Amino acid sequence: PINFIFIVSYLTYWVDPKGGLGRDGLSVTSYLALIVFQYVIAENMPPTAYVTWLQVYLALYGLLIVWSPCCFMIVAYISHDPGWYDKAMDDVKREMMGKGKSGSASDDKESGDTAGFITERDSLGAESEETATVRKMRAVRIDMYSRSVIPMVAVAINTIMPILLWI
Repeated sequence: PINFIFIVSYLTYWVDPKGGLGRDGLSVTSYLALIVFQYVIAENMPPTAYVTWLQVYLALYGLLIVWSPCCFMIVAYISHDPGWYDKAMDDVKREMMGKGKSGSASDDKESGDTAGFITERDSLGAESEETATVRKMRAVRIDMYSRSVIPMVAVAINTIMPILLWI
């Protein structure tokens, strides 16, 4: 059951964040299902004075599942205007393939990005187009890295835990 809950939470990385309520609903539902699952397991476990391997396993999977709604909130916060995701995804893909960016965005240093905070604003406080593009590409990178790193960590957990139990 925990792997099914994990798969549902992992599928949220493939849902477009600019879409309606699909991504946040799936991620929060998978998190709540994890909490219910942990309560059911805790009720059926005998009381112990130490932490069991099952509790460690559930805690590690819990961290992976909790990252899903956190990732959605971060991506939604970073890029809150509609219609941005497709262009930013294309820019990130071009950048990763070494072809450069298609938009007018330049490097983070040139756009006024210092320590991860966007600082370039006009006199009315609005972001420049370059700064907005850099910010949106950052959100797409978070999504893309989560798509690849999260399953690798899950495979590592499922590989290492049985080995540790066998030793």
